[in-house]
Amino acid sequence: MLSFLEDNDQATAAAARNFVARVLGLATHEISLDSKVELSHEQIGKLLPLLQRLQSGEPLAYVEGSVGFYKHDFAIDSRALIPRADSEVVVELCLENLTDKSPLRLLDVGSGSGCLIVSLLSALPRADGVAIDIEVGALELTSLNAKTIGVDQRLQLLRSDCLAGLDAADRFDLIVSNPPYITHGEELGPSVAEYEPHSALFVTNGDAMQFYRRIMIEAKVHLLPKAVLVFEIGANRQDDLALAANECGYQVLEQRKDMCSIVRAISLQLIA
Repeated sequence: MLSFLEDNDQATAAAARNFVARVLGLATHEISLDSKVELSHEQIGKLLPLLQRLQSGEPLAYVEGSVGFYKHDFAIDSRALIPRADSEVVVELCLENLTDKSPLRLLDVGSGSGCLIVSLLSALPRADGVAIDIEVGALELTSLNAKTIGVDQRLQLLRSDCLAGLDAADRFDLIVSNPPYITHGEELGPSVAEYEPHSALFVTNGDAMQFYRRIMIEAKVHLLPKAVLVFEIGANRQDDLALAANECGYQVLEQRKDMCSIVRAISLQLIA
């Protein structure tokens, strides 16, 4: 039954063994093909369906139902993209452009699991925010994580297609977003393409900058003076975003690389 743990690449097998150990309450070194641990029928009944989901290719984070991001564990399932360590630089770049003054208003466009806005509100106890997503399920996840991490009293949830649902008077010190930027035909890992929500991955018109442009245009009337817009971007798309930003009346403040030295976050500001 545990052969799946040895049939994958080393990193996947190690992650799966750690997961199994957590599920069963055992030490990781006890989970291997040659271990002497005998599992009870109850343990097997609990574990086997989870291993079958892993073996089918479902991402470990979905099977486990949580994932670590920045300084917290976030509940996660197929209603939202899996938060990844690469995205932590987006939070860091946002925080470097903010001080915990009061009042401080933040907006997350396409919140998904809420990993960005919830992490920011946790780090800025005097800030409040709005989380926008077009998918009800994603907003439910954001709400759950906000409550678990203790920022729900400072977070408003809004179902909206980009910024269209905001009140005309809403203004923010910072707007952050990880919008869809994958064009159809681009190569994705099989677990991403099969299991993660396509509405959070793919553009609809073939232009990878589609939602970046829309957010930049719609954000103009919702930015306070000197406010900053921070985007997560895909690999090697920084020049495309810089060009689109200039066309929309923004200047690039900073580009930030992730742990693999790929530009992953860009901060922008309206050109005065």
